[in-house]
Formats: sequence, structure tokens, C-alpha cells
Amino acid sequence: MKAIKVRRSVLVMLLVSIQLCVFSQSSEQLQDAPSNATNYLELNCKLQKGDTKTSNEYTISLVLENREMESITVKEGKSFKFLLKENSWYAIKIKNDESIEKVISINTWIPMGNRYSLSHYDLSFEIGPPISLIEAKIFDSDLIDFPVAVIYYDPQKENFNLDEKYFYNIREALVASMIDK
Repeated sequence: MKAIKVRRSVLVMLLVSIQLCVFSQSSEQLQDAPSNATNYLELNCKLQKGDTKTSNEYTISLVLENREMESITVKEGKSFKFLLKENSWYAIKIKNDESIEKVISINTWIPMGNRYSLSHYDLSFEIGPPISLIEAKIFDSDLIDFPVAVIYYDPQKENFNLDEKYFYNIREALVASMIDK
């Protein structure tokens, strides 16, 4: 019975950990866009505090074409920002020595009909810290390598959004893999 209680608490931690809440999105004209991009996405993210009693530090990396473009260290409860050029696939990787790597995939491709000169897109969200190495043992090891979220440009909304179908499918698959063990 004790194992069931531990698994339920891990499930709750997982669901909180992969929660991705988009709370602010806007598109606006900007006069001083980066010189190497006409359109770009300003990504503002806050790393939520986990259930640990100590404040953990995480390395957050911006990856483009399997190359680390930028890396910063962020404490739980603090924010970070990256500027992403249009028409590329990025990955945001969040990790420390005691956790598995959490990946967010971002597709900055914007359809030609939606491209405006000197456009600046803003996407802000919060994300929970990665799950610990100990907690990761109860999940399918192949599944935990997949991104927890995919963000893309939605032409109908004319902004960047979370791919909710992917998000819910990966969450359900992780929960199912935990129940099967």
C-alpha cells in the first residue's frame, strides 16, 4: 500500500512538473529587431518552484540544430528570456545533476502570408522543474526523452501557441507508463 501512495504523489509531482501555462501572448511592431532576423520570438519563461525545501539551480540551454546557442543558470522561482529567430526549430533544455532533462520544442516557422516586417512576437509561460532521477525510474525511459511541450505559430490565432494535442498525449502516455510498471 505504501508503494501506491508514493506513486500517487509522484503522479501529482509529474503533472505539476509538466504543466505549461501560457499566460501572456501578444504580437506587436518593434523598431529595433535583431539585425539577423526580420521576425523573432521573445520567449519569457518562469521556472516554477518544486516541492523541494531547498532552492535548486538549473542549467537552461537554448539549442538550435543540435548546437547549444546559449546557456544560463536559473534558480527555481526565477525567470529567463531568449530571443529566437524565425523559421527554425529550437529546443529549450532544463536540467541539473539530480534531474532528467526536460525539453520544450519550439518551431518558429511563420507562413509567408503572416510575415510582417519588423514583427516581434512575445510568448510568456511558466514551467515546473524537471523530475528527479529517482522519480524518473517509474516511467518508460523512452517516453521521458520526448519533449514535454511543442510550441508553434498558429496562423488562425496569428501568434505562437502550445500544441495542446501533443501536450495532452505525451502527458497521458507518461501517466500510462507509470501505471503499467
